[in-house]
Amino acid sequence: MSNQPDKNAQALRMSENRLRLVTNALPVCISYIDRELRYQFANQTYQKWFGRSPDEIVNQYLWDVIGQAAYERVKSKIERVFRGETVEYEAEMVYSPHHVRYVSATLVPDLAEDGQILGYYALIEDRSNQRKTEAELKDLAQRMLTVIETVGEGITLSNLGGEFMILNSKLEQITGYSREEVRSFEDFLIYLYPDLQERQRVAQEIQDVLRVGVRENIETQIITKSGKRKTLLVSTSRLEINNEPWLLSAYRDITERQVIELQLRDSEARLQTIVNNTFDGILILDGQGIVRFANPAVTRLFNKSIEQIMGSELGRPIVVGGSAEIELHSPGQEVKYAEMTVAEAQWEGENVYIVSLRDISERKQAERALRESEERFRRAFRDSAIGMALVTIEGEFLRVNRSLCEILGYSEAEFNHLTLQGITHPEDWSMSERYQQQVIRGEIRYFQQEKRYFNRQGQAVWVLVSASLVRDSEGEPLYLIAQVQDISEQRAIDQMKHEFISIVSHELRTPLTAIEGALGLLATGIYNNKPEKAQRMLEIARTDCDRLVRLVNDILSLERLDSGQFQLEMAPCSVTHLMEQSVEVMQAIANTVPITLTTRPIEAQVWAAADSILQTLTNLLNNAIKFSPPHTTVTVSAQDYGASICFCVQDQGRGIPPDKLHSIFRRFQQVDVSDARQKGGTGLGLAICQKIIEQHGGRIWAESQLGQGTCFYFTLPKA
Repeated sequence: MSNQPDKNAQALRMSENRLRLVTNALPVCISYIDRELRYQFANQTYQKWFGRSPDEIVNQYLWDVIGQAAYERVKSKIERVFRGETVEYEAEMVYSPHHVRYVSATLVPDLAEDGQILGYYALIEDRSNQRKTEAELKDLAQRMLTVIETVGEGITLSNLGGEFMILNSKLEQITGYSREEVRSFEDFLIYLYPDLQERQRVAQEIQDVLRVGVRENIETQIITKSGKRKTLLVSTSRLEINNEPWLLSAYRDITERQVIELQLRDSEARLQTIVNNTFDGILILDGQGIVRFANPAVTRLFNKSIEQIMGSELGRPIVVGGSAEIELHSPGQEVKYAEMTVAEAQWEGENVYIVSLRDISERKQAERALRESEERFRRAFRDSAIGMALVTIEGEFLRVNRSLCEILGYSEAEFNHLTLQGITHPEDWSMSERYQQQVIRGEIRYFQQEKRYFNRQGQAVWVLVSASLVRDSEGEPLYLIAQVQDISEQRAIDQMKHEFISIVSHELRTPLTAIEGALGLLATGIYNNKPEKAQRMLEIARTDCDRLVRLVNDILSLERLDSGQFQLEMAPCSVTHLMEQSVEVMQAIANTVPITLTTRPIEAQVWAAADSILQTLTNLLNNAIKFSPPHTTVTVSAQDYGASICFCVQDQGRGIPPDKLHSIFRRFQQVDVSDARQKGGTGLGLAICQKIIEQHGGRIWAESQLGQGTCFYFTLPKA
């Protein structure tokens, strides 16, 4: 009995050794983990997985061996094991040190006799390679299906019972029947071959495939679901898959090809007709440049018969690709021009050159005429007396002429950086843009507009723009062509006329109203018994009549001076004599104020029209007397400036404000609007003086200090 424990221990050690040998021989990881999650056993496969010896695994904590990340992944499953469950799972695990395996694992709890869980057994199998193989097979199958679906032919795979395992979408497209409608060859034959004889013939072909293994390019006609007749080429092969016979069939729709072949034959016939009747010459040359074929158009180009051309040489360098213009000379004929293109081709089994000759004689003449026309246009555009411009639809300048440059002061190079909108006054742009859009839309053929452009100095210049649109052969807009006339002077004249008419009408209406009022009162008879008041009314009428006469005379004088109809009779005139005459004329008026008139003459002569200068001096003296206070002096003097004499009329009156010194020479301008009524002036005297002096080649101006008096100066050339 005493030897029994030793025998039991020995038997247990032998059992453990056998168990260790078995577990070490297995390709799976086997381990035992106790309740404290320490390893108590790990087989050799487990040791190899983690690159550890038994001593580096046994008594180590689970997370120290497999890594914290892997432990967190299986933690919930271990908890289930310690609740008494056997847990199976498959997962991709990241083990320490950083290696990834796809595993299949079984965790089995180790139960004591009293039901307490002492630990658990872990059996882990690496299925990474198996999973990879499965994925590759699945991917291969998917690729094969993709190929079958994307191939340009219909495909079926069926077993010997005729059941379709594969029927691709291309065949559905060809026949119009879906996979659900056609499940077997029997359905296929019934739907696609309503003709019994044709159906039987196809069925026999299938039997032949089973017997001989393959039939290729069998031509057959089917009726599609839509009732359309189609011609197919069918190739069927017998395959062995897993030792089972299968039929693989490919269906190619050649309906369109048959149509194309028929069309090709028709096309060849038409092509022959076209070649024989085309206006272009066509030659076929062999490798040595000898003519092997020529169409009738060639005879017209070379002025030779087909017989003379055949077998001859072209006589021109043969350059393949591109095109070249050549001259064709024939005795007694005008030179003809042709555009020659050469291409290589195969003809009757030989390498040949196809030469195309297009008669471009008329085009060359048209091009020459066009060049001449363009040159005439360029000269007319460049030398035009009015401004001209070519403007894109977007408003950019393509070309301008010299006249437009002179109008606006920009150079041609500067116009390249300008736009139509940029030089147009903002107030005028919206109307310009509206006109342009109407022309572009074809609503109007052209437009004219008075508008303002900014010149190089930033000043607004009034112009008259006449514009039209140039289109291409397709009717699409190309650019605008504009003619630009400078109308600044005309606008100024029109403005002056408008102001002149407005002022004259006012100046005429005022005395006429006074005359009408005075005479109206006399006509009523209310002053019949009041002779003094009646006399006063007559004086008012007389005074305003005199004012009207002066106004009309001044207007007529100014108009004659403006129109150039008044010819000045120039002669040498004594400066002293002119001054004394003017003072003598105005002396009586001066005495009534009274005003003292004095002269400071010099011994000199001027080249002038005496009466006109006398009128100028008396006008200036009259103004000086009217605007001078009593008991003051008005002086007429002169100075020798070398080539000219400067006259001066100086008063001691109220003076002229600085802002009025230039405007007083304009028509109907007064320093004070009440002066015309109080002093009796027309507002034209200084304008007349200015015109007279300018026609003498001199100039006139005024200098003044308020409250001290005014000096009017004018110059005349010496005699």
